[in-house]
Order: sequence, then C-alpha cells, then structure tokens
Amino acid sequence: MGTNETMKLALCCVLMVAVVGPVVANELPRFADVSRAALVRRTAQSYAQAWTDVNGDGWPDLMVVNHGTEPPALFVNQHDGTFRDVIHTSGITLIDDHHGVTFGDYDRDGDLDLYFSIGAVHGRGEGDAGSVQGA
Repeated sequence: MGTNETMKLALCCVLMVAVVGPVVANELPRFADVSRAALVRRTAQSYAQAWTDVNGDGWPDLMVVNHGTEPPALFVNQHDGTFRDVIHTSGITLIDDHHGVTFGDYDRDGDLDLYFSIGAVHGRGEGDAGSVQGA
C-alpha cells in the first residue's frame, strides 16, 4: 500500500467509521467506511483531526488539517449524518503544512479557540510553530 492509500485509510478510520452488526464477545467488531455517505471526502495527507461543536448547535463538527499545501477542512455537522466543509467562509487563515489541531479556551474568554501547529517547511526548521485563532 502506497503513502497516499495509507493516509486515506488512516483518515477514514479516524473520521467516519460505523460498527456493522452487533458487538459479540470474543469477536472483533466489523466496521464500515461511511465517510463517502457522510460527504466527508478528502484525499490529502491528514496529520490531525479534532472534533468539537464549533457552531453551538450541540452536534460534533470536525476540523481536519493536512500536510503539504492542501488546505484544512472544517466539516460542520448537518444533523442528518452528513457534513459540509465551511473552511472558506469560516474566517480561519489557510496556512499550509499543518501537523496538529486542537480546540480549547486559550485566552480564557469562555469560547473555544482553534490551535494548529504548522510544519517546519519541509524539515528545514523554518516558519512559525503554530497559530491560535478564535473559533
């Protein structure tokens, strides 16, 4: 399996997996890839994902960051088993080569902030280490 196929598999495993059938003692559960049905279609080399409710509707939303020049994605839960990528209207700065992502109240103002770490410019150790943005 090549690098691209491995990354697709890893993203699907982290992202959208549903248990198929009952879980039986002493048997491994069976899983089905439901990412395509959920409209979560990304083939970039993703290094990190974070789940949180970004819009306050009580449903989990998904932030995905990618290695290289592929922009991140912010998948907002549509409450029907599907997600919509709103990264281009979210106000999140699209800096390339992300290596990590998380949400937390960084500035202690009571709302979630987005933190993502940025790669070292192809291993040369140049560039910013990370960025914090209000979510």
